Amino acid sequence: MDSAIRVDPTGLAGGLAIFWKGTTTVTLEKMCSWFIDVRIFDVALNKSWRLVNVYFSPNDAVRRTQWDFFMRYKSCLGDDWVLWGDMNDILCSEEKKGGIFRPAWSLKGFQNFVNDCGLVDLGFSGYPFTWRNNRSGNNYVQERLDRVLATPSWCLLFAQASVTHLDTVGSDHNALHLKLRDHVRGFRVPFRFDARWVEDEDARNVVNQAWATPVQGSKSFMVYKKIQACRSSLTNWKRRKRDNSGKSIADLKTKIFALSNSWPGPPLEIIKDLKWQLKKEWDKEEVFWKQKSRVTWLKNGDKNTKFFHASVMQRRAGNRISGIEVANGNWTSDPQEVQAEFQHFFAGLFTAGPSLQMRDTVEVIPHKITDAMNHSLVIEETAKMDILLEVKRGDKDAKIRCTRTMKIPGKSRVVEFGNMQTIGMSILVHTIIYFGLITIFPIAIGVHIYTG
Repeated sequence: MDSAIRVDPTGLAGGLAIFWKGTTTVTLEKMCSWFIDVRIFDVALNKSWRLVNVYFSPNDAVRRTQWDFFMRYKSCLGDDWVLWGDMNDILCSEEKKGGIFRPAWSLKGFQNFVNDCGLVDLGFSGYPFTWRNNRSGNNYVQERLDRVLATPSWCLLFAQASVTHLDTVGSDHNALHLKLRDHVRGFRVPFRFDARWVEDEDARNVVNQAWATPVQGSKSFMVYKKIQACRSSLTNWKRRKRDNSGKSIADLKTKIFALSNSWPGPPLEIIKDLKWQLKKEWDKEEVFWKQKSRVTWLKNGDKNTKFFHASVMQRRAGNRISGIEVANGNWTSDPQEVQAEFQHFFAGLFTAGPSLQMRDTVEVIPHKITDAMNHSLVIEETAKMDILLEVKRGDKDAKIRCTRTMKIPGKSRVVEFGNMQTIGMSILVHTIIYFGLITIFPIAIGVHIYTG
């Protein structure tokens, strides 16, 4: 490293340092015994942002005093800044393993500090804890004391930023690696409906034309092929249109600024029309990021685009799987081992275990369905039951039964694969089948049927 700024430790505690190479432009703004504030110039963005390297005291009273000071100082940092370092506190009980349990009230101080600063936790990859007390037996404690927090505005500048917990030798803390631009391996993005298309007349016409495509086959197969045609047509239409609200907003702003400063007098009608187009693009941009953020408690039109965008960044950081705790309790970040653990989990999940003698139990349960009722339920005499029968038979043409699987964390931080809940996302046709069941089998709703 070519340059450095450091704060000496007090005994064995504390101590801060920032090192950088000569190709990086770093300017010291302020430093004291527990933090270093520097300004970093990003050449690619042609813009500066602030990095605050901090060491908060392990003493609760001193740490609260530091929080109060920082709350006043943050007004000097602007919009784009990062708070990084040893926080000596945790945000939730899952960030501690071993030792005395932390009740919810004891976490409120740090939680309120993070919220009042308007910061977003960038998440992490790697082992979930960054500090250990190096004791043995029941006295062994691990906690996530070190973290990287950033403002939503900074998250918009570095949308691919990621944090990794690095293994260290000789220290009771793990090092943190903040990567600003993550060059991830490309993958095929599945089709997703864009909420902005609802208000787009061209998109409506594309769907109508695709749905009118003549198809031969069973009813379920016809529905499947029409949905497939709509998806393909929308994908091609999207590729041709290249709809980018962010770029459109920037272009419209440039045009409005140029016309507003034209001489001898701006063309007011043209500017008025451009401003109307700009408003529509702002609304479309907000709808787009609201859909991706999955935030449902805020309404469109409240100009929450930045919040929605930051929510997307935080959710993506939380969903990234870089390592997992395997069955023997060891931690692995090797992609092949992670893949093997996933396969092992599902193999065990769907492998039949010892058969249970359920018939004796079921026989003592009184039957609620008479023979006449059962006959009316299983008879095959009406055309209305075509789709249901194909689903029941497992007909090869009934492709509408295909589902996608997505993973959602059962906890705020997933360590073992068993904590991943699996849900099937079915297409709208399943709703049609459900209502078909209600229509055809009204007397069976809510009744358990046993056919032996």
